[in-house]
Amino acid sequence: KDLKPYGLSAEPSIRQVALSMDHVGLVLASDGVCDVASADDVATVVAQAWERGEDAAQALVFWALGERERCGVGNDNVTAIVIRFRAPGTAPAADSKNAGRRLEQGIGKLNI
Repeated sequence: KDLKPYGLSAEPSIRQVALSMDHVGLVLASDGVCDVASADDVATVVAQAWERGEDAAQALVFWALGERERCGVGNDNVTAIVIRFRAPGTAPAADSKNAGRRLEQGIGKLNI
């Protein structure tokens, strides 16, 4: 069924990013989150959840639901997946001199 007249598209937004050792995680979020959150908002909510030892994806979804209510917009699909590569300010675990290089090569590029 063609849903384009209803504002739905099967065309994903894709961006390729070369990952570095500065990247600590990845957030995949639906428009229900992105409609009410800037990238800085998402980073802040996720970082604070990690600091408290909480589930960052759940914290982000609950935060976005609260923002949607505060803004008076409906409860659209609010979904998030948060992947933590490593803790901020820490080096990757290394069992040899080449472990960091293997990690960088293994991460490579990620399509988002």
